[in-house]
Amino acid sequence: MKIKAIHYSIFRDKLYPFLNNHPELTKENLLSSMRLRWDTIWDCKILHGDIVNEIYGYLNDDNIDTAVKSLIREYKPIEYKTLSQSIN
Repeated sequence: MKIKAIHYSIFRDKLYPFLNNHPELTKENLLSSMRLRWDTIWDCKILHGDIVNEIYGYLNDDNIDTAVKSLIREYKPIEYKTLSQSIN
């Protein structure tokens, strides 16, 4: 994969919380549909702000898609507890 480790971490930090909040986006659907992956990329704001110029300075859409597919394959939903659940 061509993506730098720092950018891979940034992608993961934006993608995983989004996926946790949208359980309807299953791994199978995301891996089989490029359109759904790219809608998710935009919805979770992976390519947002100053990072866009930096990312597209050395990656193309295929590289970005490959990185996101890799993250989706590695993804494991996290069960979050609310603060009140944590206290009890």
